[in-house]
Amino acid sequence: MIRKDLVLPDKFRAELGAGRYALCRSRRSIMKVIGRSTEIYAVGDVTVNTLLSYGYMPKLSIFDNSTARARADFPLIKDRFPKPYKISNPPGRITKGLFNLIERSIRDRCGIAIEVKGEEDLAAMPCIIFARNGSLVAYGLRGKGMSIIKVDARIKARVTHMLREMGMPGKRRIARSSSSKRA
Repeated sequence: MIRKDLVLPDKFRAELGAGRYALCRSRRSIMKVIGRSTEIYAVGDVTVNTLLSYGYMPKLSIFDNSTARARADFPLIKDRFPKPYKISNPPGRITKGLFNLIERSIRDRCGIAIEVKGEEDLAAMPCIIFARNGSLVAYGLRGKGMSIIKVDARIKARVTHMLREMGMPGKRRIARSSSSKRA
């Protein structure tokens, strides 16, 4: 659990869109990268909707009912997640509420959804540090496609470093949480 909001420094903005992922632009490329993986965490309305339409059920889906900063309606998301958890999160931040909800959701359950009032773009970061190695985190890159990261120790370490720069507390808590057993 964290006790304060995390704010993204300008120095990390470019890195978040840099090539540490598989960039998928078509159904075929998405399905090739995902394959038979059953542990997928999805961030963003288009990403969640696309994965659902291809038959994948993310263990955690995070969306804000908008795309490209404009209100959007995704009936498939509404049908699959009629009562998502709701939380506020402003742009350029990961609120303590969102961070802690992601941690609890990944640790305790699967197939849940979080609807964010505000902006969900940075939610992939806590998903990466709490997801099990070998799982996938998918999120959209506006105008480019869907990025899919295979979680491993290297990417967890980089994202943990970035989150610490944003104000996340010490090493012990993350190491314990990211390797916890899940049912």
